[in-house]
Amino acid sequence: ALLCESGGYDRVVVETVGVGQSEVVVAGLVDMFVLLVPPGAGDGLQGIKRGIMELADLVVVTKCDGALKPVAKAAAQDIRAALSVLRPRDAAWAPRVITSSMHDPGSAAAVADVIEEFRATMGRAGALRARRAEQAVSRVWEHARADVLHRLGGMPGVQALIGELAASAAAGSMPYSRAGSLVGAAVLAPDAAEHRAA
Repeated sequence: ALLCESGGYDRVVVETVGVGQSEVVVAGLVDMFVLLVPPGAGDGLQGIKRGIMELADLVVVTKCDGALKPVAKAAAQDIRAALSVLRPRDAAWAPRVITSSMHDPGSAAAVADVIEEFRATMGRAGALRARRAEQAVSRVWEHARADVLHRLGGMPGVQALIGELAASAAAGSMPYSRAGSLVGAAVLAPDAAEHRAA
């Protein structure tokens, strides 16, 4: 996505498959998170993870045609009700729920209209700029963590220390969280290493 944006494309669509951690990652990269939900998926709302629903700026219930039309309409109504009790990601924008059908050319235009409305509304409120700033901070942290872990693995004595602390944690002598904290303390404050058994 970042490469395409850097290449000068003003509209970049990032698609994921399934519902899981990848959606959370993508939500931290894009301006607008659109959740596509087929009617009756996973027996209604039970098939949609709450965390994913909370990220959505727009929910599109697909396949709203033929025998599935009433099911899709009912699913859209259920999702609207669910979203009404969740706190929106941004005060400037209340998540929308619409239906679509590949057999209705107007539904694709309706989705595009909501996307443009989102961009305009969030842009006027300064919320889009704020979201991108938060994403930039998250990206720097992500790269910083990766770099620190890489450097940590190459430091003399760290592997031995981790092995020692892992054995203690596995034996029940200390929680894993404490073992992890002691590794950090030993690296960032070497004088504290001598107190790691405390």
